[in-house]
Amino acid sequence: MSKQWQSAVAMFSLLVGLCVAGRLLPHWPNFTPVAAVALFAGYWYRRRAVALAVPLVALLLSDAIIGPYDVRTMIVVYAALALGVYLRPLLAGRRLILRAAGCSVLCSLAFFLATNGAVWMFGSMYPHTAGGLAACYLAGLPFFKYTLYGNAVWTGVLFGTYAFAKQADECHCLEVPTCRDREAVLR
Repeated sequence: MSKQWQSAVAMFSLLVGLCVAGRLLPHWPNFTPVAAVALFAGYWYRRRAVALAVPLVALLLSDAIIGPYDVRTMIVVYAALALGVYLRPLLAGRRLILRAAGCSVLCSLAFFLATNGAVWMFGSMYPHTAGGLAACYLAGLPFFKYTLYGNAVWTGVLFGTYAFAKQADECHCLEVPTCRDREAVLR
């Protein structure tokens, strides 16, 4: 197995594990790493199918434990959380952290609009009228702030760690000395 393949598998496992843990451990409503992980996976992996598999596998694994809900709503939730994979072109260029922050807000807004629309459309909590739709979005606003906060924090952690590791690698700050290097220092 090549080093590149091992790195890709390790990153896949790490990102899926982070999402599953983030959904299963106690947290504020909607304060999970899934959207940020989808955004990062879209940036990290060249193949879109692999990047898309990261949040979808994580959601399937964690929902197997949490339990299912309305399938139509689940499809909308999965699609909204996976949106970040498709934002890779917006992350190209300089100022990656700022671009990632903007994409994080976009992911939060898309999730809010899509999932609350799905709750209204497929559920029975709100009348299927313009007033019912407005009431549904209004009721979702308290959760929106947690989505924004969660996506901002997790996007910052993922892209910030990546930027730090990349910079440290470029200046060789994270190099572990080999046995020969240590012997040379001891002489």
